[in-house]
Amino acid sequence: LKRLQALAQRDVNKTSDGELRVKAIELSRLAVKKCAFAAMDAARESRLKREEEEKKEAKREAEIRELARREEKQRAKEKRKREKEEQRQRRKKERALAREREVERIRMERKK
Repeated sequence: LKRLQALAQRDVNKTSDGELRVKAIELSRLAVKKCAFAAMDAARESRLKREEEEKKEAKREAEIRELARREEKQRAKEKRKREKEEQRQRRKKERALAREREVERIRMERKK
């Protein structure tokens, strides 16, 4: 593009012939047009790259949320399991105490 613009400028400077001037102007316009297309392509490429990065970031955030959800679910499961075990241990102790009281009550009755 720069080469075309330089050629167009040189043609304009060297000649006084109208046809060569027209050719130089056309070359200059072509160079500008190519620059405009290149700029549009670069802008489109930049937009596509940005959109791709945004999609990747959204995917990473979704994966992080999913991992956090799974971890929370696992913690809740472990908490329920722990609470269930604590309750089982309490009932076991209560039954043992009830047996001890019953044994003590029977002993007291035998002594009477």
